[in-house]
Amino acid sequence: RTYLGSFFFYMDILGAGSLLLDLSYVVSSGTSMSNNAVVMRAARIAKLGARAGRFTKLVKLLRFLPGMTDQNTDQGTAKVISARLILALSTRVSCLIIVMVMLLPLFDMPTYPENDYSMKAWLNSLDLTLTNLGPTSLDYRIDDFDDFYSSKDYHPVEVHWQVNGTGYYKRLSHKKPRRGANEIEISADSGTVYAYFNFGAKNRITSACNMILILVIITMMMGFSLLLSNSVSTIVMRPLEGLLAGVRGMA
Repeated sequence: RTYLGSFFFYMDILGAGSLLLDLSYVVSSGTSMSNNAVVMRAARIAKLGARAGRFTKLVKLLRFLPGMTDQNTDQGTAKVISARLILALSTRVSCLIIVMVMLLPLFDMPTYPENDYSMKAWLNSLDLTLTNLGPTSLDYRIDDFDDFYSSKDYHPVEVHWQVNGTGYYKRLSHKKPRRGANEIEISADSGTVYAYFNFGAKNRITSACNMILILVIITMMMGFSLLLSNSVSTIVMRPLEGLLAGVRGMA
């Protein structure tokens, strides 16, 4: 009687609806959506949140574990308090899981794109230019390569190539990173042409997102701990204090 219209009722509906996203023909039918990275990422977050709604049903199974149920079948005060406490705890734990699953992917948004294939494509293009047109045309092509990343927070700093066993390189307009860990080497498929990229700014953004994520998780855990403590105090401690006060008054 209390299931219809309750928190778990809507979570079950949301989880059942998310099963449609697991069907390949349903996902593949939205061809226009698959071309929009922002929409796909938002849909992925919604899908994770819906799946979390299915996982929260496992919390309700705690009442069937040994030692979690009462041996008697009466509906006394202890039974009512136990049922209210289990419902309050399971609801808050479910909300914590859903909020965390919905928030965690948001911290990956500033680091998009996760895989940038333009770097590999550019180096393969430089390799073809070197093979078909020679080193003279390669110099002009490298300038275009440098201008392409001028508006991005990661960019090439050096381009190296080999001609008849002799190595050449060209410094580009962007600066090299201060730390060697922020420098990444990307090479063409043939290995003749390769470049070094400065990912210092991108790594700093990723580190900042990770620090904010840790702070958010700590804040959420503290907040939900206070909510759980308040629920236990409201459901258990206050009625128990009232009961003891009544016993003390009768004595």
